[in-house]
Amino acid sequence: MTWFGPPETVAMTQWGRIHIIDIYSPNSRTMVKSPEVVSGRGECNSGPAAHGLWEHPWESPRDINAADPIIHGDKVFIASESGSALLQMKEEGLGVVWQQRNIMRNYFNPSVLIDGYLYGIDGTTHRPTALTCLDFHTGEVQWSEPNFGSGALMAADGKLIILDRGELIIVRAAPDRFTALARSQVMGGKCWTVPVLSGGAIYCRNAAGLLVCATTKGFGATDP
Repeated sequence: MTWFGPPETVAMTQWGRIHIIDIYSPNSRTMVKSPEVVSGRGECNSGPAAHGLWEHPWESPRDINAADPIIHGDKVFIASESGSALLQMKEEGLGVVWQQRNIMRNYFNPSVLIDGYLYGIDGTTHRPTALTCLDFHTGEVQWSEPNFGSGALMAADGKLIILDRGELIIVRAAPDRFTALARSQVMGGKCWTVPVLSGGAIYCRNAAGLLVCATTKGFGATDP
């Protein structure tokens, strides 16, 4: 998976490694959008489209690193079924700020970063999961709310919008405690697709392809 961040860098997690890549070459201003950047086993190529700047081993069961990295300043947050880590980009390479193997295990969808705190689903489809708030800089858990599935979330207007097992949940994005502002069962089935907020409506989709449009009236969520 890929996440773009300044200055002109992209973080990619594939097959047990994270790669930080310069998206422009000295002789070309072509943005990297093709799989030529990495080979079948995640080795970075220094071809005409990109330069490999750093790489860091990050092995996960079944070689799956699905959640996008999050770049903030010179820091890179990565997470997978195995755990999570915060890396720092330095001239000599990627340094580990903190790393923990059983916290903020983003299985499918990435966390969101708001005012120095990460919010995401910790766990997998075959283990207990919890909505978790984590200090971005220290990795310290602020709170963890159990009984969430492997759903997806986004953020807007200081709130988290979560679609979990067909239930749409609005949660206050704050590190002091978990506060659910509203919740409603809008569909059934497996829901791993990130909800979309647009024009005062929240669009939700399940694995069967059912699309539901819910109004934000009564949910307390507005467009960012």
